[in-house]
Amino acid sequence: MNNKIFLESSTQPCEYTENEISLLCNDLKKALLHQGFIINGNDKLHLSSHEKNEFKSIQKIAKSRILEQQKHFVLKNIPLVKKYSIKGNEINPNNINLEIIEVKSGSWEEKLFKWWNLTWWNIPYQRPYGRQMRFIIWDSTHNAPFGIISLQSPILRQSVRDKYLSIPNIELDYWVNRSMYAQRIGALPPYNELIGGKLVALALVSNEIKSFYTQKYKDYKTIIKDRRIEPELLFITTTSAFGRSSLYNRLKYNDDLIAKKLGYTEGYGSFQIPDDLYLKLINYLLNIGENAERG
Repeated sequence: MNNKIFLESSTQPCEYTENEISLLCNDLKKALLHQGFIINGNDKLHLSSHEKNEFKSIQKIAKSRILEQQKHFVLKNIPLVKKYSIKGNEINPNNINLEIIEVKSGSWEEKLFKWWNLTWWNIPYQRPYGRQMRFIIWDSTHNAPFGIISLQSPILRQSVRDKYLSIPNIELDYWVNRSMYAQRIGALPPYNELIGGKLVALALVSNEIKSFYTQKYKDYKTIIKDRRIEPELLFITTTSAFGRSSLYNRLKYNDDLIAKKLGYTEGYGSFQIPDDLYLKLINYLLNIGENAERG
């Protein structure tokens, strides 16, 4: 007979038997072992190596899960993608003419953006949070998407960023709410073969994106302190999943360096945990936390 651990949530009581907890742990281990993690003698999980290929293989599995979930959307919109696709030998690099298009909800550009965001990158798509802005860099001469940019609210605390900018803790939300985090930056095929990614990265500091930001957030109020902050985009941060990226090396506008490496972040992601299992873990941990507070 199993002993029972009683957990009470804010909505309804929830009971977890020792057997159910054991099954939850086993499901987590199976999911991670399937992706190449190893369990050592102390029952701790770690990767067999820290090479880029090891990380990419884990990302590939997570991406496959998302593509399976989005299969209907991907297949349905192949005709739209083909309509605005171009072969490399059809491009005259001297005639490329780019414009920045802000992606609006419900538009055909949104479908095109989402399709490439799901399929093209090694890193699996993750839904943005907080403030969000999406852009397609469009080659109007060849009528084709050159690249995409996805911006979202940055995390509140990031040690390398905060130390470099000397941001006092008391003013952290003020400065963070005048910046964005670039979740997705890059050129689409065949423009990636022309090192188009650097041009997309350069677009991050364009007057057009600053103008789009000012217009969209002119009436924005912060959630935590409910105060209006001047809608001026001061800086954009981003991270590289596989170490230092050549995309930002020597990235200049005229003689001004526009990208600077600040250091390495710390922490853990959760993309390696399947969504259904992730929700089960969150529910379990929330219940444990609430139970501990009441105990």
